[in-house]
Amino acid sequence: FKRRYGVWSNFMFPLKLYAKFKHKRRHAGQLQNVIDKSDRFILLAPTNLLDLEFFLPKYRKGRVTAIPNSIPSVHPECLEKKENIILSVGNINIPHKRSDLLVPFWKQIKDRLPDWEMVVVGDGDYLDDLKAQVKSQNIERFYIEGRQQPNAYYEKASFFVMFSAFEGFPNTIVEAQSYGCPVAAFNTFSSLEYVVNDNRDGFILEPFDVKTLSEKVASTCLDPK
Repeated sequence: FKRRYGVWSNFMFPLKLYAKFKHKRRHAGQLQNVIDKSDRFILLAPTNLLDLEFFLPKYRKGRVTAIPNSIPSVHPECLEKKENIILSVGNINIPHKRSDLLVPFWKQIKDRLPDWEMVVVGDGDYLDDLKAQVKSQNIERFYIEGRQQPNAYYEKASFFVMFSAFEGFPNTIVEAQSYGCPVAAFNTFSSLEYVVNDNRDGFILEPFDVKTLSEKVASTCLDPK
């Protein structure tokens, strides 16, 4: 006997964009098919149950559970190693990660933070465009590291930012938190509220409000207390 498991690992649709009936019906059918063929359907955060309920109000609750991703350990010792670095880690693309907002974000705060750096770790379809944009605009203290093992960057970073339009479970946020980084991200996926306590260990902002996100980050960097 072999058990079958379905995992909803990434919500590829912001709810507001897919509220129209035809999209809801199509995704409901796909989800129903997976649940019917699985012994267990695993979500990555308890808040994802509400997302599932949006598409399938009468889903078979006995077959669905949430198992959040975990991290190997936390690193309080790295708090002594922090530098003036704002970090972004992840695939560099549009429209998922909204990497096109990295430069506008940094341009809004770089003059207020003259001794800080913006560091971007990752690879993706938008990488060359991002590099060209930074070079053509002669943007200072903006470093693109490419694909790297991120732990050494988490260790040094004092703030972590994410611009994603959607996520299933934001692994890089939890990883950054394990290295003592406060976080700022847009409220575009339900699991964010599960891992970030707004105004306590990070900031949850209205979708794509780069101005407010920039203000929150800059204010915190200038006065971390």
